[in-house]
Amino acid sequence: MITDIIRWFALHCSNPHQAYRKGIEVIPVSEQKILRWFCTKHVFFIVSTGRTGTRWLAGLLNLSKDALVEHEPVPIETWAHKEAARDLNTAVQYVKEFRRKEIYLRVSGRRLLIKTYGEVNGILRRHIEPILKYIPGVVLLHLVRDGRDVIRSLISRGTYSGNHSVYYDFQPHIVDEYSDRWNKLSEFEKTCWLWQWENKYMRQHIDQRARFEDIISSYALFRKQILEPLGIELEKAVWQASVQRPKNVTKEYAIGSWDDWTAEQQKQFIRICSKEMQEYGYEI
Repeated sequence: MITDIIRWFALHCSNPHQAYRKGIEVIPVSEQKILRWFCTKHVFFIVSTGRTGTRWLAGLLNLSKDALVEHEPVPIETWAHKEAARDLNTAVQYVKEFRRKEIYLRVSGRRLLIKTYGEVNGILRRHIEPILKYIPGVVLLHLVRDGRDVIRSLISRGTYSGNHSVYYDFQPHIVDEYSDRWNKLSEFEKTCWLWQWENKYMRQHIDQRARFEDIISSYALFRKQILEPLGIELEKAVWQASVQRPKNVTKEYAIGSWDDWTAEQQKQFIRICSKEMQEYGYEI
């Protein structure tokens, strides 16, 4: 398929994301054709902060009949998230001009007999408003995980340490005193602030929510929080086998669990994240 060829060439460029976008842009296809295709499919996106089991969940949901469920299919799409975190206006153009077309070309070109197309893709968390506006009948679901576990994992991967290949110069737009003095914050403070900032945005724009801890511990909760909102089916045995095989797990942690955090780290977390934690029923 043409998009697979473009992706292969893109991955051998210095910036695979930009190369892939340019490759898609030059393929001629009308907006009417794209919209007609979307109107024949049930489309959903599950978004999150990342480090919430998204790779595992995509693989599980992809076992559903008549469905194609992808995990972050666009090469290094974190570039698009960084742009949207700085300026939400870039998200509109990204979805309207590129992402709808990209999905259409990538999926329709495979000639799959599917009724449902979905993505479990935390990177698109700043694109949810244009997704709702420009993709007909789309369903959005917000996946959240205890902030202490997410922050521990992100710090262990150095996402906002200043050394990340994409987020090395990350700068959110100014919304409060934390973002206003961004460069003076520690890596720990930045990661805490981003967890609450990103989840607050998703919570304010998405009505349907799932908790990672719930969906891996109970099939009944998995059905209620994931399957029913998305309108797809998976047997309990399939779910049960999958929860025993987690994917993309952090192997080594740079910091310990909550009880091992310093008093100052606990104090910072409570100050920055406690209000958002309460929104999802997490107790500190």
